[in-house]
Amino acid sequence: MGYRHMCRLFSGPPLAKIKSLTGFDWFMRIDTDSFLLGPVEVDLFSHAAANNVKYGWLGAYMDQEYFVTGLWETTRQWMKTEGLSEKELNQWLEPHLKMQKKMKEDDAPAVTSRGTSQTEESATSDELAVAAAFTDGDYDDVRFCFATNFFLIKTDWMTSPLFARYHKWLDDAEGFYRYRWGDACVHFLAVASMLDRQEETYRYNHDVPYWHQGTVLMPEYPGYFSNSNF
Repeated sequence: MGYRHMCRLFSGPPLAKIKSLTGFDWFMRIDTDSFLLGPVEVDLFSHAAANNVKYGWLGAYMDQEYFVTGLWETTRQWMKTEGLSEKELNQWLEPHLKMQKKMKEDDAPAVTSRGTSQTEESATSDELAVAAAFTDGDYDDVRFCFATNFFLIKTDWMTSPLFARYHKWLDDAEGFYRYRWGDACVHFLAVASMLDRQEETYRYNHDVPYWHQGTVLMPEYPGYFSNSNF
């Protein structure tokens, strides 16, 4: 139960209620079992201020299926109440959906039942994926999450009414405690649904020499997450 309390705390708005964290423009988390392996050459906070960064991150991963039970459907319902388009998530997941489709197609016969070539079928499938993404529960297939052992977040976004409404919606669904919804996946869906990837987020995978539970990230070398399409 304690771990589920922690997931809920680090999922966003509850952090803003901690008195010692009030009065700051940004909040950065480094997990208790994380280590910086050398000097950080970039002032992350100055960089965030100069570039309007509302969320900074190092990497992403796929969570276990059980731990996202109902999370996407709950988020989808909330997005509808807010008038947010599910297509906004395409800016994050489109490459991965395409990759998954291609992998499935590579295992399929070279000619489809309609007589079209595999290449023609692939192009059609990709176009449909972009046009109608997430209408068939695709997030439940990919289950992407930010690795929240390290993140930087703009306080005024974390405390915004929109984020607060999303968090209350999740709270009311009781998923933090029933299914152990992780702060990592909540962060991902919050960012993907509310922020512009190019203008309001930044990935620090070439700026921070970092270690966490065996994952090593060194700016001068291709890092663990650097091979990801993210």
